[in-house]
Amino acid sequence: MAMFTIDDISDNTKERFWAKVDQRGPDECWPWTGSKPVRGYGMFVLRTKVNVKATQVSLVLDDRPRPSEKHGALHTCDNPPCCNPKHLFWGTQVQNMSDANAKGRMRQPKGTDCVRSKLSEADVIAIRASTLGCAELGRQFGISPAHASSVQHRRIWKHI
Repeated sequence: MAMFTIDDISDNTKERFWAKVDQRGPDECWPWTGSKPVRGYGMFVLRTKVNVKATQVSLVLDDRPRPSEKHGALHTCDNPPCCNPKHLFWGTQVQNMSDANAKGRMRQPKGTDCVRSKLSEADVIAIRASTLGCAELGRQFGISPAHASSVQHRRIWKHI
């Protein structure tokens, strides 16, 4: 994402920006009403024809310049379209992931919820009940012998 400063934002650009923000009470979320092409995060076009995240513009307009390109706008409210500068702060991707994990938003999918899963819960039960060797189970279920062994020994699919 391109770096920009308050000098890149004209008065006309400021007006255009705030016209796309539903400014509610001072402590409420201020949803972005413009374009949201990236998982609900607002995007804004600066006068330099550069697309930037609306949250970053909000912080710069609040006289909080971006420390470095490694820093993005993070939310205390966990509401992607929110542009209330009181709900935003600069942070790195590592800080963002740490924050998400601390708030319980980093749930790892298990079993068939995992998009790469080749097995169903019924397959796991069948593998564990089987007396066949891992090589044969692997061929039967389309997995490697090591994967079959991990299922049998409950190193994976522990929740079943």
